[in-house]
Amino acid sequence: MLGAGAATRFGGDKLAALLAGRPVVDHVLDALEAVPLAEIVLVTRAGGFRTTEPRAGLTVVVNRSPARGISSSLQVGLDAAEALSGDPVDGILVALGDQPLLDPATVRALIGAASPGGPPVLVPRREPGGPRNPVLVLRSAFGLVRAARGDRGLGPLLDAAPDLVTVIDAASTAGADVDTPADLARIEADLRQRPGR
Repeated sequence: MLGAGAATRFGGDKLAALLAGRPVVDHVLDALEAVPLAEIVLVTRAGGFRTTEPRAGLTVVVNRSPARGISSSLQVGLDAAEALSGDPVDGILVALGDQPLLDPATVRALIGAASPGGPPVLVPRREPGGPRNPVLVLRSAFGLVRAARGDRGLGPLLDAAPDLVTVIDAASTAGADVDTPADLARIEADLRQRPGR
């Protein structure tokens, strides 16, 4: 899970901002734990926010060069995932720490659609221009993570090599990033209107 951005548009630590009474980052961690995944790695910046709740199986690592963009966080996260595992890592799921509406069902659908002979990157179907997250990257495509540069992550590389990508029918419910206080307010209002809230 990537969470090392400076959050300049938000004006503070957006992962620590409260949504329905809990930090934004905890909503994303809840979704990932519900899958469940073998390991969860949170990439943060030095002095960055750490989850307020005890989490078994969560490893927090620091991106020492966050100014290099989201690509550097991808690489830090991949390094940490490989270091944690005693065996070769089959794949990594890339999720963003500022997308609190992430649906565990979307993650399960990505994992369920992965096949050894198929394209090594899986993304959910999205609205035009919408987020391409979460992204499942299988081991054979780890080179893409290593090659990524700048603040667009894997986006440009995937655009240039569509044959490496499988789009699955599970719609992405990650929703827009929390980039501004207005984004957070919109998501809060959306949550209030949902059944069971």
